[in-house]
Amino acid sequence: MNRMAALFLLLGLGAYVYASEYRFDRTQDIVYKEIDGKKLKLNVFVPKGDGPFPAVLVVHGGAWRTGSRTQLTMYAKSLARRGFSCFAINYRLAPEHKSPAQIEDCRDAVRWIRQHAAKHKTDPSRIGAIGYSAGGQLVSLLATTGLTKENDPKGVGTKIVAAVAGGAPTDFRAIRENSKALSYWLGGSRREKPEIYDAASPAAFVDKDDAPIFFYNGSTDLLVPVKNHRTIGYAGPTAL
Repeated sequence: MNRMAALFLLLGLGAYVYASEYRFDRTQDIVYKEIDGKKLKLNVFVPKGDGPFPAVLVVHGGAWRTGSRTQLTMYAKSLARRGFSCFAINYRLAPEHKSPAQIEDCRDAVRWIRQHAAKHKTDPSRIGAIGYSAGGQLVSLLATTGLTKENDPKGVGTKIVAAVAGGAPTDFRAIRENSKALSYWLGGSRREKPEIYDAASPAAFVDKDDAPIFFYNGSTDLLVPVKNHRTIGYAGPTAL
């Protein structure tokens, strides 16, 4: 996890990663959003000290239909010890909630962090994100579709400054048109819902203004091949 903290430093998030290891305070079950009668919660890990500390949104995996905010607690704790305020979130899950519910929740979590930055000793201008698998797709989409305060309809801003994504699918536009494999999440086949498949693909939005993303992946991962990340790298300067 020293490597993970160093990655955020290299990606421009900045932190106190070379300081002595921090102790941290942990607060659980904070509601960051209520929608359709459902309370979405997060756990917060804040280093002891004056701050303000850079923040990391921690997004779990689980094929967009399973998992919880406790899944990457090890990441959150380790990063908090190295000077990052970490926010591990739950988000709405498929098949009950189809895309774009998941990315909308992630964006609202970024907004919540900004709005509550002072309380959690966090620098609202330095927010990054880390996720694995489905979580990796979501943080990649955050990085490539971030809104400034001026462009955000809610007037807060969803833009992040760096992301780390593991085993993350980034382009659903090449999936067979009639495949129903992701219909539980995307609402149908690509032939039926082409605009939804496009909107869920981080690779579709890459441009020079995006936050940098570091991708890591198993070399023998058959579900998300390494070439998936090489492709998004060729699309623009985002992937490092």
